[in-house]
Amino acid sequence: MITQRATDAEIQTGYFQKIEVSLHVTLLNRHAILEVDGIESSVDNPVIIKEEFFVISEDDKRDQYFTHYVQKSVSEYLHEISYNPKVMHEFNDGCATQYKSRHCFGLLATTFSDLGYDSIIRNLFETAHAKGAQDAAGGYIKREADFSVIRGRSSIQNRKDLFNFCNNNLQKPAASAEFLDT
Repeated sequence: MITQRATDAEIQTGYFQKIEVSLHVTLLNRHAILEVDGIESSVDNPVIIKEEFFVISEDDKRDQYFTHYVQKSVSEYLHEISYNPKVMHEFNDGCATQYKSRHCFGLLATTFSDLGYDSIIRNLFETAHAKGAQDAAGGYIKREADFSVIRGRSSIQNRKDLFNFCNNNLQKPAASAEFLDT
């Protein structure tokens, strides 16, 4: 007969009956700003800053409205640091509900003025392709949260718990990662 320790059952109960959250990862590549980064990018000396921007939400639809919310949050962050691009280049994996349905393209027409860009160039990869740094960044957060729960160090039951876990336990890189709680 196999018996299970009470602590194992408690961890499984807490972990496998969790409420799902959405984690949207945006990788930003921008020119350095003296006031923010301590160095100025110029034509003669281009300095590119790479940042990871995370939005944690309980929005389980992850549709064009959620994507627009993320885009708006990124735009607000860029304006906060006095970085005002006229053209936004997006590279997306082509998820139909987020980026390439008729609703998404319809919303895109009104997005320029809402986000403060003159134009948006959207590059769509085949659905489920373009796995790369953004998936690694999201995977890192998910993996660290999983390990913390499995080891009994954290109880992550909702977006607020995940948000607090990230802010309290994950180091921010030099070009700081932004966590936005929705």
